[in-house]
Order: sequence, then structure tokens, then C-alpha cells
Amino acid sequence: MAKQNQRVALLATGDEVINGDIVNSNGQAIANILVEANIIVGNHLVATDEQSDIEYCLEFLLSQHEAVISIGGLGPTSDDRTRYAISKVSQTALKFDDQSWHNIIERLESLGLTVPESNKQQAMFSQGAEILGNHNGTAAGCYLQYNNKHLFMLPGPPRECLPMMQQQVLPILQKLNFAKPIQRRSWLLLGISEGHIASELDKIIQQHPDVTLGYRASSPYLEIKLHATNTEALKKAEREILPLIKTNLISNNKQKASSQLYDYIQQENKSIHITDKISGGLLESILLTPEVYSKLAFHDSTALNQADICIELDGLYAYWDQNSQQTKSTLSLSIQSKGKSQRIEKQLPYRSKYLRGFAAELACWELLQWFIKKA
Repeated sequence: MAKQNQRVALLATGDEVINGDIVNSNGQAIANILVEANIIVGNHLVATDEQSDIEYCLEFLLSQHEAVISIGGLGPTSDDRTRYAISKVSQTALKFDDQSWHNIIERLESLGLTVPESNKQQAMFSQGAEILGNHNGTAAGCYLQYNNKHLFMLPGPPRECLPMMQQQVLPILQKLNFAKPIQRRSWLLLGISEGHIASELDKIIQQHPDVTLGYRASSPYLEIKLHATNTEALKKAEREILPLIKTNLISNNKQKASSQLYDYIQQENKSIHITDKISGGLLESILLTPEVYSKLAFHDSTALNQADICIELDGLYAYWDQNSQQTKSTLSLSIQSKGKSQRIEKQLPYRSKYLRGFAAELACWELLQWFIKKA
């Protein structure tokens, strides 16, 4: 019978991660895959290439979790020690797999490359392990059961690791009943900080002990997250929370205002010109792509004269003058369409380096609302 709260830990290996040469993007991506599948994620650790460090991390994670996914250290060089660490910790001998070696030879020769003897270590796996094929590289992974725990070994390159995670590791975890019937809600808010709303939301959640509340701040946005196994408890908490956040609510699917405006422009049949005096090119970098190039223009006098809708964004003078004494800043949107004009003004708190991003997203939201009303 499966335990009620089975957790999965993640272990990334490699000096390049430890030293900050690369970001552990695999950890974030795999955690997202697990959470979307309603699997509980535990601790994330990063180990050096030293085998003893990898062993230590594996032992610790296995003592606290029901499954561990290791990422990286499966190459053909002497510093790729993950398979050896797993062999040592699980007390299983490494065994050469003929089929994996054949696959390595076939792949390298198809690319016109010779096959070094060092690649043979990529065909070594703990005895009893289920081999996980890698269709995008030479480093196959594996799945090993050990002392009623579950060990998964994946390569480091994202284009290899993430498909293997999605197509092979996730189904095994689901078959092992790691997934729980968790209900989730999330709301993306714009222009409000965690400190300004947390106390009110925390009071609500205290009345619903079966519901877990979380926050994710990414200026200028704040994501509010709820999850629970009790559907009714979640619905009750949701009904009480929504009135408190509706003024700042942007989406319930994590989609930013700029992304929503972009989607709208893609579907819009009118030509749009934007004169942007606030974001220093940030808005253009977000919105202008080849897909909307024929509909959207920035600072183009020819397009300005021919556009169906002309928009001018102005304000943020204190930001560009570096006047940090200001406590407020003004964002102005002037919109002209069919000979009619409308002006929208918004007061923004002065947020130094964050003000430009906040203003760009707020401008997108106000423009989107204007488009929807005019549709």
C-alpha cells in the first residue's frame, strides 16, 4: 500500500552548477512537471562532481524521501560519477549493458563520429535497474528500486533530460501512486505586494486548515496559490479570497497582461501604432514579433499615419530623471481610433528600477481592457 505523502527529491550534479556557470533549469522544469501531475516535490540539492559529495546527497535525500531523481553526471569523462555514486549507495554492482553500447555506437557513427572507449562507461548501470532510453543523446538513464525507495538517473542536457522525465519517469511515478488528488487554484495579481495582502489572506486560511496558501512574487506580479485535497474546503476559501484580490486580478492561468494583449493583437484585424515614451523599448521587445509585425508598429511615422489605432504612452518622468524623492509617478495612455480620442491616467507608486516593468505591464492591461470594451 502506498504511503499517504510520498515525496520526490531532486539532485542536480556538476561543478558547473555549483560554481554558477549554468543555472539549474532542469530542477525548475522537473518540479513543474511533478507539481502539474499532483506529485509532491521535496528537497532540491546540488552536488559537485566529487563522487563522495554525490553519495552524501543521495543518502540524505533517500532518508527523507520516497524517490530521488538525479540529474547529470552521465557523460563519458572521468568527472561523470553519478552512476558510480548510485552503485555505491544502493550497494549494487555496475553491469555492462550490450544494447545500450550498441545504441551509443549507432548514434555516434550516424553523426560521422568515431566511438571512444571512454563511452563504454555510459553503458554501465546498477544491476537490476530498468534502463531508460535517450533518443536525443548517448547517455541513457535508469530506474532502480532500493530498500523500498525509488532512484531515477537522468542525463543533464535539458533536451535529453526533460523528454525522458515526461515520457518515462513520470509514468513510473504515477504507476507507483505518487500522484495525489490535489485541487489547485492560482491567481496572478498586478501592482500589489505580498506584504500588503498576506495578513488578510492568512486570516482566511486559518479558518480552512485543509487548504494550503502560497505566494510567488515576481515583480511586478504576485501569484497567489491554493491547494487542497478537500474540494469543498478549497471552494469555500476561494469564495472568501476572490473579493479581496479582484481589483488587482490579471488572470487565473498565470498569463501576464502583456501576453494576453499579444494574443489579442494576433487576432485583431486592425493596424496598431504605439509611441512608447515610458519603457525605453521594453514594451516593443515584449510585443513585437514576426507574427504581429504586419499589425503592430512602434515609432514608425509611415505606420502612424496609416494605423487604425494610435496609442501614445507617456509619463514616468521621475524614473527617467532618476528622481528617487518622488513617491508617485504617472502613467498616461492616449488612444486615438476612428477620429475619437481617449486618455487614461494611472498613478503608480515609485519603485525605482522596478517601475518601468510595472508600467509596461499595467499599460498592456489597460490597453487590453480598452480593446475588449470596444470590441
